[in-house]
Amino acid sequence: MLGTALALFEMKRNQWRSPHDLREISEKKMLALLAHAKGTTSFYKTRLSLPAAAVRSLDDLPSVPTTSKADVRDQPASFISSAFPQSSLRQTHTSGSTGVQVPLYFTESESSYGIALETHQLTECGAGPFDLQARITHYESAPNLLQRFGVFRCSYLPVQGEESDNLRALSLMRPGIVISYPSILLPLARINQSEKRNLKFKMALAGGELLAPSARQAISSSFSCPIYDRYGSMESSWAAWECKDGSLHIQDDWVYLEILDKQGVPVKDGREGSIALTPLWRKAMPLIRYQSGDIGAIGGRCRCGRGLRTLKLRAGREDDVIVLPSGRIRSARSINLMDDIRGILAYQIVQESPGLFIFRYVPGTGLGEQGKSEIQRRIGHGCLGEKVQVEFVSLDSIPRGRTGKLRTVISKVRPDARV
Repeated sequence: MLGTALALFEMKRNQWRSPHDLREISEKKMLALLAHAKGTTSFYKTRLSLPAAAVRSLDDLPSVPTTSKADVRDQPASFISSAFPQSSLRQTHTSGSTGVQVPLYFTESESSYGIALETHQLTECGAGPFDLQARITHYESAPNLLQRFGVFRCSYLPVQGEESDNLRALSLMRPGIVISYPSILLPLARINQSEKRNLKFKMALAGGELLAPSARQAISSSFSCPIYDRYGSMESSWAAWECKDGSLHIQDDWVYLEILDKQGVPVKDGREGSIALTPLWRKAMPLIRYQSGDIGAIGGRCRCGRGLRTLKLRAGREDDVIVLPSGRIRSARSINLMDDIRGILAYQIVQESPGLFIFRYVPGTGLGEQGKSEIQRRIGHGCLGEKVQVEFVSLDSIPRGRTGKLRTVISKVRPDARV
């Protein structure tokens, strides 16, 4: 709790600093992280010992080669810092939204950053400490000390649950804030409006997927509340957050974000390129100039007056939805829960017809029939028990889309109406 409070205090204070001061804070933390990574991890000991990789300021950072998901996936132990006992580390995996699973290690104190950032955004956008939060997600966190005393309370609903059930639960719960993926919130908003349930919230918080303008308008209109976006990943936690004035602010004092060209060189502000992230808080498993697979650009100053840089993400499609044999529409997130399945290096689920899913995967070691049965079970569960068939296709590689990301779920079945 102390770590969360200290991080939150720092965020509140630093957001109003000048861009020059924020860059100095980032630089100081970056140089400390580079020294730590070079001295305590085998991967960066080799990489940062190259003569060309000498970094004395942020201007020198492009001399350090970028780190890819494959680097971490193929040799995760080489990224773990010897400064921390292995037994003290927690382990998780990336969410699989890009189809490539990456093992991640962190300390309990490092988890404070994500909690602090989310609390920072909520309070900056008008949430109060006693507003109940309803989270529709694939995980559930145990309540911390403050939550046990009624501060920033959270209730959880399953991302695989039926929309009508979750909406009914929300109606009974009456939370002030609802938090989920856009592709989960959008169907709820449609049902709320079409059935005239008149469910309203103080605010909605989205993340994990692109929040398209059409989805933003529909969710906000249905629930009579503003909706705020976030950008991040499991590797970096939240890297940017949307303020009341509509800008996506990069949390510069905790995550260093670069926009790079194909050679890994930073582009000028305003120009699009690939996003590379360096979580300045990540010490147990440092990730330096980590390629996220996303496309974006650095924007201009926000009228809110914060010194934090702004981020513009490439506009594109909404996350795919799937269409069940009954005609019902479900979020792709209801079947994309494969992050702990071992034995696959990358995967993609293609819905060929309402009753047929093709699970395309790049094999690792140890998948087996038991793993395949579990994949079939999870897809069937996400399809609410409707009769669907899952076929497996092993591939050497899976093509990536124009943004550089690997689309995890592709539906070739078109519902009657799409926003």
